[in-house]
Amino acid sequence: MKTILARHKWLVDCTVSEMIDTETNKRYYVAKICGYGGWYLANDNPQNICDEVKSIRTKILDGDEKIFLNPKYSRNNVYKQLW
Repeated sequence: MKTILARHKWLVDCTVSEMIDTETNKRYYVAKICGYGGWYLANDNPQNICDEVKSIRTKILDGDEKIFLNPKYSRNNVYKQLW
């Protein structure tokens, strides 16, 4: 079962939900950046998450559409990293 621990608004136009899988005690983050949801981020350090969200936001605002095709941020890839 997954539980939301917190919602962070570290940056403008970005909301990061900190979640935990209660069966494995693994934390992960799901971000909504500039209105685009579903950015799965696996990292234990909140500062790294903030930097990664900032990088994604910059690419979106610069018009780099390749960021939407990056498999690094897919749900399946994050689950592979965590479990």
